[in-house]
Amino acid sequence: MYSRTMPAVISARCRILSGGGPCCAWALFLACLCGLASGCHTATYHAANLPPFLKAEPPLGREDFDLSRLSGPPARNDVIRAGDQILVSVATGLENVKPVVWPMHVSRVGFVDVPIVGPVQVAGRTFQDAEQVIRVASIERGHYVAPTISVALEKRQTNLVTVLGEVNKPGTHELPAAGSDLLAALAAAEGLTEDADTVIDVWHPINGLPGELVSSGQQASYQATVEGSAHSHYRQIDLASAGEGQAEHVVRDGTVVKIRPRPPRTVQVIGLVKRPDQFEIPVDEEMRLLDAIAKAGGRTLQIADKVRVIRRVPESQESVTIATSVREAKRGGDANLRLAAGDVVSVEQTPTTFVVDTLKSFIRFGFSSGIPGF
Repeated sequence: MYSRTMPAVISARCRILSGGGPCCAWALFLACLCGLASGCHTATYHAANLPPFLKAEPPLGREDFDLSRLSGPPARNDVIRAGDQILVSVATGLENVKPVVWPMHVSRVGFVDVPIVGPVQVAGRTFQDAEQVIRVASIERGHYVAPTISVALEKRQTNLVTVLGEVNKPGTHELPAAGSDLLAALAAAEGLTEDADTVIDVWHPINGLPGELVSSGQQASYQATVEGSAHSHYRQIDLASAGEGQAEHVVRDGTVVKIRPRPPRTVQVIGLVKRPDQFEIPVDEEMRLLDAIAKAGGRTLQIADKVRVIRRVPESQESVTIATSVREAKRGGDANLRLAAGDVVSVEQTPTTFVVDTLKSFIRFGFSSGIPGF
C-alpha cells in the first residue's frame, strides 16, 4: 500500500525526468524504499487465509429472487374475518314467507349486530360455528326457542396495499385480506424490475392508521411512513434469506412496501495498470482479481506482481488490506480473490518495478540508449 510519502517521491521522480540528471536516481530509489517500508496501520490478511467474515459474498442468482419465499402463513377460506360482509338469516319454522336475509358487516373487533338477537362475536370462526353461536345467543337471550340460523359469505374484506420502488406496476393495489402477504402484493404490482434489489422495506400501519400517500403524476410516493414514525411500524426483509410461510410477510390494510434499487457494485483498480479506473461488477456475475486487472488493460510491467486489495469490513467503518500476487492468482484458488463492491485493487510499486520503470523512462526520454532487455 502506498505511504503518505509516495506523492513526494513521484514528484521528485518527475523532476529527475525533466532534467535533474541520472545522478539523482539513487536518492530517488532510497526514498522509494523508505516509502514502501512505511506502509499504513491497517490490519493485513493474505488472500489464501482470509477469515470468512471478510470474504466477498457470491453474486445474487435467479434463485435469490424467488418471490414464493415471501408468502405468509396458509390462510383458511372457511373462516370469517373482521371486515367481511356476511349474510345472516333466522328461521323459526313459523314463517309464512321466506326468512329475511340480513347483510352484515363484521366489525373491526369481530362482532355482527344481529337484529333482535344483538351483538355476537363471529370473527375467527367457521361459518358453521358462527351459525351455532348465533343460535345459542338467540336462545339464551330469550328471543327464540329453536331457530335455524344460516350464515354465508357475501364479500371478503380487502386490504389496500401500496407497492413502490422497483416493481413493474407501482401504486396502491387491492388484495383479499385472506392471503394478504408480500407475495400477493408483488404479484399485484406485476413483479420486480431488472434493477430490483433483494432488500424490501415494509411499513405497517399502527392502529389502522396508514401512512399518508401522495400522488405525483403516475408515480406514488409516501409520507409519514418512515422509520420511527408514530403511525407505522418498520420492518426490513431480505428476499435472499427469507423463508416461506412467515408471519412477518403478512400485510395489512394501509401497509406500504418499497423495493429498493440494486446498488451499483464497483471496484477501483489503481497502480501499475494501463487504464486505472472504476469498473462495474456485472449483474449476477462475480469479478475476480485477474478480471479486474484485465479490465484495467493489464499491467504496465510484467514484473509487477505484488497486489494489495483494500476492503471495507462488513458493517464497520474500518478497512483491511488483503495481500496477494498476480503469480499466485494465476495458479487459481483463493489467491485469485473474489472482489466485493467497493474494493480498491492496487498493483503495487516495488523496488524492482521502480528501478525498471525508472530505467525505461530514462530510455524513453533519451538519458540512455544502450541498456538491453527493456
